[in-house]
Amino acid sequence: MKQNFVVLLIGIALGFSLALTTPVYTSFFVPPAQVGVVDVEPVFSPGNQEVVVHLVQSSRSSLELEVYTFSSTILRDELIAAHARGVDVKVILDSSISSNVPMAKTLLAKGVQVMLSPKRFSLVHAKFLVIDNETVFVGSNNWTYHSFNLNREASVKLRSSDVAARFLEVFYSDWIDGIPIH
Repeated sequence: MKQNFVVLLIGIALGFSLALTTPVYTSFFVPPAQVGVVDVEPVFSPGNQEVVVHLVQSSRSSLELEVYTFSSTILRDELIAAHARGVDVKVILDSSISSNVPMAKTLLAKGVQVMLSPKRFSLVHAKFLVIDNETVFVGSNNWTYHSFNLNREASVKLRSSDVAARFLEVFYSDWIDGIPIH
C-alpha cells in the first residue's frame, strides 16, 4: 500500500512538472469534439492500394497527406496527376526517413507542395490522407509497396467533414512548423 502511494505521488509530481516545462505540446492536442454521423469502412492489406488510388483519383479540390514513409511510385504518380488536374496537394513526410527526401524532391519538381515533419517530434508516425475536406483514410499503412501489397495492415476510410476537420487541424499545425525541402 505504501509503495503504491509513493508511486502515485511520483507520477503526479512528474506529470505536473512535465506540464509546467513543456507548454508547447499543449497546443498540439486536439480537444474532443462532437461529430455527426460518420461513414466507416474498414480497409485491410495486402491489397488495399487500389482504395487509396481511387481516393486520390476521385479528389476534386484538395489532398493533405501526412505519412511516416513514402516510396510508392504508383501513389507518387497519382498525387502528381491530381496536382496536374488542379487539386491542391500538400504532403508532410517524416524528416528522420532518408528515403523520404528524394521522394519529396520528386514531388516538389512536379509542383506538389511538400514539407518534412517538424523537429518538435521524435517521429511523425502518423499515416493519414484527407480528401476534399470530407473523407479521411487513416491507419497503419505507410505509403510503400510492402505496406500495401505484402503486409497485414489495418486502416479505415472515414467519410465525415467533422472528422476531416479534426485531422486538418493536426495537419496544418504540423505544416506550419514543417521543414522546407531544399
